[in-house]
Amino acid sequence: ANPPECGNTHHGCGYVKADGSIGTAYPIFATREMMKRIYTIVKRHNPQGQVNVHQSTCMTIPTLAFATSYWDGEQFGSIDRGPNALDVLPLDAFRCEFMGHNWGVPAESLCYNRPYTQHEALAFTLLHDVLVRGALDEQTVLWRAMDEFGRAEADWLPYWENAPYVATDSRDVKVSLYNRPGKGLLAVVSNLASEPCTARVAFDLRRLEQPTGMKATRVMRQSPLELRDGVVELPLGPFDYEVLWLRPAGD
Repeated sequence: ANPPECGNTHHGCGYVKADGSIGTAYPIFATREMMKRIYTIVKRHNPQGQVNVHQSTCMTIPTLAFATSYWDGEQFGSIDRGPNALDVLPLDAFRCEFMGHNWGVPAESLCYNRPYTQHEALAFTLLHDVLVRGALDEQTVLWRAMDEFGRAEADWLPYWENAPYVATDSRDVKVSLYNRPGKGLLAVVSNLASEPCTARVAFDLRRLEQPTGMKATRVMRQSPLELRDGVVELPLGPFDYEVLWLRPAGD
């Protein structure tokens, strides 16, 4: 979907410079027409068919508009293990390029275990409601929990705008919520520091319109967690995450 630089005048690209040399052009309109044809052919044969654009780091909106999803992140695969993940991809950059909301196309993140592992990548992609393509062992557990929870009926409250509903004791611990008033919530809790921690997370159950009697479960580890007055404490490794399921005690 990314128009290549081209100077082949035989098919209409390039132009003659003042010195007689050929300058290159980017055939954006031809590429857009190609994408429109691909999308039309796929959808004509299967209305549920997908056009997945692997475009890592090149957001070309006139062509990406004819995709059903895009994959981004392969550009980091050549970086050796070691750099802090947020030095490579800061959270504000992720929100701009990797969420898909501003492009109108769903996004998936690519990670080849360099410079961070797929599990570490999930620690920050899940905060943005974005999956890591191919991390099926972890995501299968998450999909099942999301289906059972009823994610389609939940309100998403991301970490950058949910301060009235949840608080942590560290700026390195972020929480994004899926909330179903009166029926429970799922919380993605991530430690984005390079050191382990015991995260203290306080949920305002009244503002979330949840009952005071709730129980908590660690979804990924499939184990209960003590919940007292809306507060939990859980150990997390560096660039580690957990998904908590808070539900009415009687469920």
